[in-house]
Amino acid sequence: MLVDLEHFKKINDNYGHVMGDLVLKATAKKLQATCRDGAQAFRFGGEEFAIIVPNSSFSKARSMAESMRKAIEKIGVRDKRTGEIMGHITTSIGVAEFTKGMNPLALIEKADKQLYEAKRLGRNRVMPMI
Repeated sequence: MLVDLEHFKKINDNYGHVMGDLVLKATAKKLQATCRDGAQAFRFGGEEFAIIVPNSSFSKARSMAESMRKAIEKIGVRDKRTGEIMGHITTSIGVAEFTKGMNPLALIEKADKQLYEAKRLGRNRVMPMI
């Protein structure tokens, strides 16, 4: 899976980079908490995360992605300067399945295509839809 925090630049621009960093940390913590059955979450660039779900069916991984998306939506991060709580953090998630003989880069590219399709269709969703 590839997970992208949506409108992250706006968070940094409106709340500052310290708040952006807190959002990244809260998201990473939530992703780790929702990983199960050997799944692992990794930071994969600026505001993206990669989730590896070994030895799992595609439908199970997709279901896990939807649980992650819903969990991230519930994150609330407090701005220590103003006391304001920033919530409604949304993500788009692309899910792809590794098939025998597939190059690992091809797997990432496949998940990335699904991620961009989620964004194209309106964001805050998991692709492909089932």
